Amino acid sequence: MSLKQIAKWNYDRNGLQLDVELERDMLEEEATEFRDGLKHYLFESDVNILPALKGDYVLDAVVEMVDAYCDYTFVYYGTQVKLLGSGKIVDVGSTQSIMHTLLTEILVTHNVTMFEYGEQPFIDMCMADVIEANMAKPIKKTKGKVTKGKKWIDPKDKIRQRLLDSGFIADETLALVGLKEQLHKRVEGDKERQQVIDVATLEGDDIED
Repeated sequence: MSLKQIAKWNYDRNGLQLDVELERDMLEEEATEFRDGLKHYLFESDVNILPALKGDYVLDAVVEMVDAYCDYTFVYYGTQVKLLGSGKIVDVGSTQSIMHTLLTEILVTHNVTMFEYGEQPFIDMCMADVIEANMAKPIKKTKGKVTKGKKWIDPKDKIRQRLLDSGFIADETLALVGLKEQLHKRVEGDKERQQVIDVATLEGDDIED
């Protein structure tokens, strides 16, 4: 995630003008969307859903939460930039923290690979998708919420594909099996990368008792 990009985005569209009430409203909107996604996700255990539909139902709920979390983070950091030097405080960091912790637990539960060597973390890649979508919004000064415009494309499709590419399994029982296999492969991979060093080849190999 690029904080510089978020700062520039806000500068281009509202000159970093601070409206505390508007910022709180926007953050509350995204937090509400996250909560709705969570309720959607948790509701699955209370109803009988056809097995053929369950996978899509769970995936839709997780996509909703990932998207809402990324949107919240985008707004949150923009808010923090606008607050600089204002003497005012919008203390919502704890909300972002609980959303992140809860989302991470859910993603891991469904076998999503959060970190891959040499790649961006999963959440960071989704944040990049949201930032890219927001960059397509109109660039014009405004005192209110920035409109989406005609060029804006919902990033949920990209997030959905990232979940699938990262190993998402809707069924938690099967996901646990997948997680165990993933951990086993990593352990075996680490063993293969370990090198056995012959002590005799080291400089100063004369070792006294």
